[in-house]
Amino acid sequence: MTNSLVAEIQVQLKKAPTQLKVFNMLSDKKWHCRDHEGKPIASAQYAGGGGIQGLERGNRSGRRGLVIEAESKNCQVCDRRTRHDVGQVK
Repeated sequence: MTNSLVAEIQVQLKKAPTQLKVFNMLSDKKWHCRDHEGKPIASAQYAGGGGIQGLERGNRSGRRGLVIEAESKNCQVCDRRTRHDVGQVK
């Protein structure tokens, strides 16, 4: 994702604060733990319509969606296996 594309999507998400927070986290193309990194966003349950699902869909105004992968991985911070997400613009 280029910096200009990231900035463009961030502007489009201004009215969707949860989606913006999830996007900001996932836009670095690194795996993120839902438990310890998701809690500052709202909760570890940010995958619902206001978070990941909404980002995957995109919108009618032309905002592209994200391809988001989810996997169970060992988290070094949580010291256990948790759900992790990574994102990329479609």
